[in-house]
Amino acid sequence: MSTKTLRKRIALVAVATLGAGVLSAAPANASTGIFVTAGVRVVGTTIVIPAGSANAQTATIGTGSQVLVTAVAGTNEEGVFVVSGGTITNTDAATDAANGLSTSTSFVYGNNTTTVTFTPNVGESLMTIYSYQTSAKRTAGTPDATLAVTIKTGAVGVISPADSFVSVVAAGTTDDPTNNVDVATAKTVADGTNGRINFVLKDSNGVELSSTAVVTTTSSAGCLVGSTNSVSAFLSGSVSTAYGTADEVFVARAVSKAPATCTLTMTVNGVALGTKTIVLQGKVTKLEVLDGQAGISNAYASSTVNSGVSADAFAYNAYDAAGNIAYSITPTFNDTPTAAFSATTNSAAATAAVGYGLGNITCTGAARGSGEFYLSYANSAGETIKSPVYKANCFGKAVNYTAALDKAVYAPGDIATLTITAKDASGNPTNDYVYLGGTDAAGTGSTNPVSIAGSNLTAVTAPTSVDLFSGGKKTYKFVVGTTEGSYQLSVDLPKFNSTTYSQTAQTVAYKIQGAAGVSNADVLKAIVSLIASINKQIAALQKALLKK
Repeated sequence: MSTKTLRKRIALVAVATLGAGVLSAAPANASTGIFVTAGVRVVGTTIVIPAGSANAQTATIGTGSQVLVTAVAGTNEEGVFVVSGGTITNTDAATDAANGLSTSTSFVYGNNTTTVTFTPNVGESLMTIYSYQTSAKRTAGTPDATLAVTIKTGAVGVISPADSFVSVVAAGTTDDPTNNVDVATAKTVADGTNGRINFVLKDSNGVELSSTAVVTTTSSAGCLVGSTNSVSAFLSGSVSTAYGTADEVFVARAVSKAPATCTLTMTVNGVALGTKTIVLQGKVTKLEVLDGQAGISNAYASSTVNSGVSADAFAYNAYDAAGNIAYSITPTFNDTPTAAFSATTNSAAATAAVGYGLGNITCTGAARGSGEFYLSYANSAGETIKSPVYKANCFGKAVNYTAALDKAVYAPGDIATLTITAKDASGNPTNDYVYLGGTDAAGTGSTNPVSIAGSNLTAVTAPTSVDLFSGGKKTYKFVVGTTEGSYQLSVDLPKFNSTTYSQTAQTVAYKIQGAAGVSNADVLKAIVSLIASINKQIAALQKALLKK
């Protein structure tokens, strides 16, 4: 780009809020693309300083404000400003009044260093200022520089809840929120940590407020609020914070180590800003192993290995007095080993995403049997919390299975329940790591396909090879059809069929018949009999009539 061309171009400077004043221009020839940092100022309220690059700059101002642009002197006398959505109301040229600028939408600045005042039209939301280096460019509509000015009409300095944001954030977070979405993991706070809410206050123009009192109140029992995260700040259920000095509020337990659920309401000059709820967890008071988790009753033990670890064999949780799950807690595992059972160990602590912790069970593999264990944890008050004592069963893989339905006779539309029971070589329930088909490791593959079928039975969930036994059992449900009769349900698990343990596919007899045990055949037979009886009576009546 030539020096001559640069001199022909104008530029816009960063805008600043000056009330009724004007920001003095920066040095006139500091180049930023097509603009130089000299020339744009605002009289009134600046909301957003000019942004963008090249010939596409933007700015935002408040109602009643004006934009001043200074042209950089050049050698070409054809330089011209054009405005849409506003008028040129003043320049620093001596002949302004005579030129009638109050209604003008263009001004030729030529090669003069001239400051031009642009005023938005009443009711306009956008005013665009264009600069053309030559008349030809103006005719062609190809400006060398543009400034799109958005005019906000909102009240300045008045809180707008729609433009302000409040968010529950993690302890130590200092960033202003950009929306009202809470950090999910921060809504439940661990024992020993206080809750935190960050906020940013703006008017409807998007301008941050200053020296504004924010009142935060909680009526929740056991909760205190404070302007800082210190013991001395938590004195009551209400606190007033001066925004501009602080942009956060904290909530703490009224009683140390006691759980509390705190609902906080925030207002500004009586206008509701938002309501947030934070759960403050207390000290751990309870430990338990959860029911219904794979492995707790039947940890894996194989007669072909000396030892084995059943990963994630059981689930556990720690709770405070309110029943809140205490996350990231790792208890101590206390075991009573036996010839079959070796130990329990931690696999993973509870997290909010999972909802529980996981433990492993190690079996010796030398025998099949049971052992006992319990969990313990030293809480923040120095108290040792213990779980009940649980049994860990170290049982083998399935070698036999049986099948049974919950009823012998079903009505059309009934739900039938099939239970398959599997046992190891010692007669114990099979462990919970045994798949009904496929490979031992994952139940996948085309080998040992599961086949369970019966006439007029439709599986609610189709049996698959990757289904696991639980407590030595696996159940399936079927919708009973409408065709009445006697049938056989076939249950074939080739993975366990063998001559060694005399195991073959199982069959289960069942019937489908209507209400009161009357079948369709019985109904048809009764109808035929009734018709025969009626025909006999008609014949007798005809005979009697003929005799007369």
